[in-house]
Amino acid sequence: PNTALNEGDLDANLFQHEPFLDEAVKTKGYDIMAGSKLYVCPAVLYSYKIDSLDELKKGDKIAISNSPSAGSKCLRYLEEEGLITLKEGELVGVKDIIENPKGLEFVELDIAQIAPSLDDVTAGFIDTAYAVPAGLDADKDGIYKGPINDKYANLIAYRTKDKDSEKIKILEEVLTSDESKRIIEEKYKGIVIPVF
Repeated sequence: PNTALNEGDLDANLFQHEPFLDEAVKTKGYDIMAGSKLYVCPAVLYSYKIDSLDELKKGDKIAISNSPSAGSKCLRYLEEEGLITLKEGELVGVKDIIENPKGLEFVELDIAQIAPSLDDVTAGFIDTAYAVPAGLDADKDGIYKGPINDKYANLIAYRTKDKDSEKIKILEEVLTSDESKRIIEEKYKGIVIPVF
């Protein structure tokens, strides 16, 4: 979606958070920018095998996204829970784990492959966009929900040169309206949280 946006095939897109967009702009040289932050989907660690983080044991496998920004976010959540210690830095990866007292193994997968692979690991961080179609229930199958942090809110992105265009202004108004907020709250009941 970012390549299509940058090349003018799209006027805007809505699928990413700011760290992901920043990484794409930096590595690909896109001339696109962040607009309004719209919603967050709390990170959920799903498992068919255990019911809580306390049940994790030596050698258990945890699937995380192989995207640097998404994988980093998941590792930071596990660090906050005292399961691992990471080096300092904005983006961290498995190679940056400096303490791992439970000897957890991390399996880095394409984000779309984590839900289909859940039977093969102890637990996996699965994005809402993939958890819902896979029939996963955050309350039933989730063993951990990350804190709400609007740094990871999905946002509207558009070409920098279009930031003052009328169609972008209208899009921003519609997507940040009270009606949009009501629809999100009614349809997703807490697994998608508006931040506007």
